[in-house]
Amino acid sequence: MLKKVTRKISFAAALVLLPSLLCTSAFAAEIADMAVDVPNHQGKYIADNLIDGDPHTAWVGGGKGIGPGKYIEIDFPSPVALESLRIHNGHQGKGQFDKFRRLTRGVILYPDGTRQKFILKPVSGEQEISLKPVTASSIKIIITGVAPSSKDKAMGKAKVAVSEIKVYGTLGKGGEAASGETEIDVKLAKQGDGAAALDAEEAASPKPAVSVKKEKPKPVKKDKVSLNPKKAEPASKPRKAKPAPVTKSKPVTKPKPEIKPVVKKSAPKKKAQKPAPKKVAPKKKAKRAPSASQPGITRLRASVPVPVDMPMDSGVISPWLDLEFVAQIKRYFALLTTLHDSYPDVFTSDIRERERKIFLEVQDRMRIKKEFGKHHIAMLEHIGLSFDKPVIREDSAMVYVHGPYRYYVENKAFEFPVNTLFSFMKEDGKLLINGVQDK
Repeated sequence: MLKKVTRKISFAAALVLLPSLLCTSAFAAEIADMAVDVPNHQGKYIADNLIDGDPHTAWVGGGKGIGPGKYIEIDFPSPVALESLRIHNGHQGKGQFDKFRRLTRGVILYPDGTRQKFILKPVSGEQEISLKPVTASSIKIIITGVAPSSKDKAMGKAKVAVSEIKVYGTLGKGGEAASGETEIDVKLAKQGDGAAALDAEEAASPKPAVSVKKEKPKPVKKDKVSLNPKKAEPASKPRKAKPAPVTKSKPVTKPKPEIKPVVKKSAPKKKAQKPAPKKVAPKKKAKRAPSASQPGITRLRASVPVPVDMPMDSGVISPWLDLEFVAQIKRYFALLTTLHDSYPDVFTSDIRERERKIFLEVQDRMRIKKEFGKHHIAMLEHIGLSFDKPVIREDSAMVYVHGPYRYYVENKAFEFPVNTLFSFMKEDGKLLINGVQDK
């Protein structure tokens, strides 16, 4: 069960903290009255110890696992313009530091879904992490690495410990926090070669139907003309029919058997053409084209493990491409990989509910396999993706994306290739995805 505790700082405690407040900035201050949620704790090492102002007490993770995958969620009393985060790592009580593991790597998850990686030294004392300059009502600290590692047999099953957490920033006067998601307002106007390519395709529409009409009247007239000489022939034949005794003309009946083979040849009318109606398959492709969940799910199934420290070359982003396209495509991959409930919101309204239905089924399957929690806190790596020059029209656009995409789950790295054409449309002032097609 999640345990929620609230920290309140008295007036006297505020005076003690005054020197540290002056060391930050003219406006930033330590945030009081914070609430903390943790998934579990060990014995007396409860979540309240994280915000009690005493670095000699500590929270220690409970349950299974030594640390990676556990998280600490901090809620603020009102929206905060974030500046920094300070952490007393490990259990810094007297004689306790070497009995527990320390936090070395993690991710800060903001309410809008953006993530920030951080690294801490496994040493005592206070360490500071600069936060993204956004306004938020909460943040989540996800633990992805600890020291000593699981390979250190001497530590046994010792869990990760954190003594104290402080957040610095400026409290707002209320209202909703400004998320890291800015409203997309991209002017989709025709641009150079991309628009010309689309116009050229439309101009090349075939018109073969006109020539067929000219062929039909000609054969009809020829047939009518050829019928007249056949009627004139029998009029001349009765005159020559008097020499009846000459019956040698009877062998002419031999051509009759020749007519039979002609009938046999025409009999096999290649009935094998019946498979033609089976070409209804293209209709299925048309239905799958606008779907984004199905290709995405296929990618997750096709991920392969790679070494955690394997280097990845950075992709290239075309200078012609508006960065809002890049942000929306990265958001698509992030929400898909972490199985986030907001995943269907990246699509246009005409396919959103269909995508939601497919996505809910995937979430249920991952829960049955006990993999949902692992993906939900996965760390993502987008730097290997390349974004080509877009093809833009008045109200739509297409962007080709290719390269390796990597994510990390429980200190393991996984990777899958991307070779995909994304289609976009503007809806209610936002740029949304209305098609994903793998090449």
